[in-house]
Amino acid sequence: MQNKIDIIDYLAGKLDAEFIQCYSGRGMYGAKCAAISVERTQLYETIQLATIFGIKEIGEVDSMGQGLVIYWPDIETEEKEEQEEEEEEEEEEEEEDF
Repeated sequence: MQNKIDIIDYLAGKLDAEFIQCYSGRGMYGAKCAAISVERTQLYETIQLATIFGIKEIGEVDSMGQGLVIYWPDIETEEKEEQEEEEEEEEEEEEEDF
């Protein structure tokens, strides 16, 4: 597995859960991160497996009725990285215009 996003995706598969690549949790103000949607009974197992596979951060949890969304705000998704690259390019273009 190449990176933490791949590990979280793999964990979702092992848990028969949904992998969410672009989740925006509480207090993230639209920023996107990797997440897994699981049943409440899978919370401990998800954290345990994440730790085994090298995800040391426990993650944040949002309650969604019967299920939970476990998300890692510090694990940037490709969409977020692409957005930052676009912003940097726009800034460079603006600097060139001056």
